[in-house]
Amino acid sequence: MHPFYDSVRSLLQSGDTWWLSLISMLLYLLFWAVVCIIAYRILRQYLPSLRTSQAQDRAVQILRERFARGDISAEQYHEMLAVLDKSRRP
Repeated sequence: MHPFYDSVRSLLQSGDTWWLSLISMLLYLLFWAVVCIIAYRILRQYLPSLRTSQAQDRAVQILRERFARGDISAEQYHEMLAVLDKSRRP
């Protein structure tokens, strides 16, 4: 048998090992928390629908089209864009 297993077996048989379970549980929780945070950041970066709603993106697109056609002035465009930007924030 490998020497590592003998030392672990003797440690676990000593009886007072509740702290090993606690450390193990905390490490598992920490691991999964880090995995979830990384996954969320990756998904948020590559899926624009998680950043803003598509209805608001459509509103900005329409506003840009109106500005490009000359229907609204630059001042009106910036005012409307500011209103849309404020409505995006929670």
